Amino acid sequence: FIGTTLDEASEEMGTVQVPSSWRSVMEEAATMQLFFDIYAASSAPISSKALEVLVLLASLRRSLFSSDDERQAFLGRLLRGTLHLLQSQHGLTEHENYHE
Repeated sequence: FIGTTLDEASEEMGTVQVPSSWRSVMEEAATMQLFFDIYAASSAPISSKALEVLVLLASLRRSLFSSDDERQAFLGRLLRGTLHLLQSQHGLTEHENYHE
C-alpha cells in the first residue's frame, strides 16, 4: 500500500493507492468480509490489525473501482460491517482497538 497525505504535517491518510491489478480482489465482497470475520473471531492484537486493514480499505482511492456501482457496493459492505461491529461492541473496550 502507498498512502498519500493531504497535509505533510498531518498523520491523517487521504487515500490508499494499491496497484490496479488488485482491483478484482478489492471489489470482491469476500476480501472485506475476511477482515470483519478476523476481527470478530479474535482479540487484540490480532483484532486491532484486522481493524487497521479495514480502515485502510476505507481509504482506497476512488479510481481503483471499475465503476461507480462497484464503489457503492464496496462502501455499502463497509458501512454494514461497521454498523454490525458498533452494534455488537465486540472488542471496542480493548485499548488496542480503541484508537482505530
